[in-house]
Amino acid sequence: MRSHTLPPLTTTKIPTTTTEVTTTTTKATTNNPPQKRVCDAIYFEGRNWPYTNVGEVASMSCKPPKVGRITWRCTGNGWEGERPDDSNCQIPVTDSPVRPTPSQFCQSTESLGVMWPRIKVGQLVEKPCPEDKLGMMSWKCTGAGWRGRFPDTGNCVSPWLNSLDQLVNSSSSSIEDVANKLKEQTGTEKLGAGDLKKVSDIITKMGRGFKIPGSVDKKEKRDKLEKFSKVEFMGLWVT
Repeated sequence: MRSHTLPPLTTTKIPTTTTEVTTTTTKATTNNPPQKRVCDAIYFEGRNWPYTNVGEVASMSCKPPKVGRITWRCTGNGWEGERPDDSNCQIPVTDSPVRPTPSQFCQSTESLGVMWPRIKVGQLVEKPCPEDKLGMMSWKCTGAGWRGRFPDTGNCVSPWLNSLDQLVNSSSSSIEDVANKLKEQTGTEKLGAGDLKKVSDIITKMGRGFKIPGSVDKKEKRDKLEKFSKVEFMGLWVT
């Protein structure tokens, strides 16, 4: 009996393919507003707050009569809060009352029928004199308020005195006529500060013999002065 030899076994290798899976993770990006580095200068309640770096605190003195410091912090989103922090401002406690701070302005007011505007200390404002006077009146503002109880009317002159002054300046006017008119008017008219100054000016001019042209001789001027020395008005002799 013949023996049969079996053929050798053949092993076939099946290639194996490995697939690498790469996972990509995408991070979501949120666009946040950029952080500020500086807080802009700002004008608030009459004060200028300067440019301030983020994280720093700007400060300034409290408004009188309070003492202390007002503060305002600068953050990355701008000035912190809607207003500065004045919680450290306190009214000082003293044994004697606090002296008032002089005002920097004179407030608007009405006087002599005229409205006077609000002005700074040291300034002077002028207004036309009341209707029955000619010229300009004035009022000055001081650290203690308006100077005097009323405006300065030293330049307010009655129209009749202004006309009389023009007569005095005329070389053809009579000293007697001018003196008599002055006596008559001053006996019935109420004179103000400006009127008294004008009367003084007129009397001085009359005492000098008016404005007499150079062509008029000295005798005529001397005659006028002699007549003037005999005229009495306002209860006084004027020489």
